[in-house]
Amino acid sequence: MAKKKNNPKKATPQETILDKIADKVGHLAGGLVAGKNHLVEMAEEKIDLVKSTIQNITAKKKAIPKKAVKAKAKKAAVKSAPAAVKKSTRPATVKKASPVKKATKKVTKKASAKK
Repeated sequence: MAKKKNNPKKATPQETILDKIADKVGHLAGGLVAGKNHLVEMAEEKIDLVKSTIQNITAKKKAIPKKAVKAKAKKAAVKSAPAAVKKSTRPATVKKASPVKKATKKVTKKASAKK
């Protein structure tokens, strides 16, 4: 019979505190990345929904034909009473007509010679 080799068993290395912390940080980082991706996808869906809603609203407004607004007949303007004339306390100055100069006849030499 063959002889069995007896290899000494290696001791399993114990996890150090740093290894435990690194494992937990890696687990948390993976969860954060997955959560971030999920939030981004949800936000993209909501943005697309808002865009399509706005497009539907604006498309409905353009599709409705506008009715022409008829101009209303204008009413005749009501004439108001004439403004009252104010009386002044000072008498108005009256301009006197300038005296008219009497036209004088010029006697020419020829006319006076004939007489």
